[in-house]
Amino acid sequence: MSSEEAGTLDKLLPPLEMTEPKPALELQRICALYELHVEHNSSLKVQNTFKDLVEKNLHLVLRSKEEFFTLDRFQEEYQILLGDFIEGHFDADESDFIEEYIEAQNAIISKTYKYEVRIDSFQTLEVTQFVSNDFFQEFIRSAKKKIHFLEGKTTGDQTSRNSSVVIENPYPDYFKSYGFNLFNDFVNATPADIKLAPVSFLVDQLRKDGLMNSNINLKKTFEFLESELNVNFGTAVKFKTEVSAQKHLPFYEALKKRYGTVPE
Repeated sequence: MSSEEAGTLDKLLPPLEMTEPKPALELQRICALYELHVEHNSSLKVQNTFKDLVEKNLHLVLRSKEEFFTLDRFQEEYQILLGDFIEGHFDADESDFIEEYIEAQNAIISKTYKYEVRIDSFQTLEVTQFVSNDFFQEFIRSAKKKIHFLEGKTTGDQTSRNSSVVIENPYPDYFKSYGFNLFNDFVNATPADIKLAPVSFLVDQLRKDGLMNSNINLKKTFEFLESELNVNFGTAVKFKTEVSAQKHLPFYEALKKRYGTVPE
């Protein structure tokens, strides 16, 4: 091994540290060396070391991206991902989320997915060009399973729209029409253990939409929700009326569309 080759490998290999470097930062560090030390280097060892390091760190980076989640993790976080998508896209709904996510999965399956690493303010390096042929195989299997899951949801939603929807309302004194179903959907998809803020919004919105009885005062309503439906309001002693509709309304509206054919 020549001294030049050894020097290049020393630059590529991560420093010996007690803890592993963060993959995103390590990927950026490696890519910053490409143009000067790797691109025109004739050493196969240098080229292969660079590709191996890119592949190792890229794999770890992609696993944390939502389009590369395993099926189990995707199903577990589905409502959170849907809510984030709707909040970030004006006038979007669940069908838009499903369409965009399936498009991302097809890019993985066809191996046309690209990932650019920013080197500095002016340069990026597209790194999937350096990975081996079987790099995407693990992700492809998962992508196919997620598409199957999402297509099943689409079919189910279409069936719901084209058939009569069975509404459960075991508490007609408090809820109207599909209000109880919508309440359950929203609360079950809210990640926080203490539900005071989102449920404060929810009760207010359901009353505005005629899906909850507004003739029962709020104190009695919240006592009912706590005692009968086991909603956790923490240690708060009074109902908060000032909550951010901007935060919760898009997700609420997306859930409500599931019951679009049901008369209120």
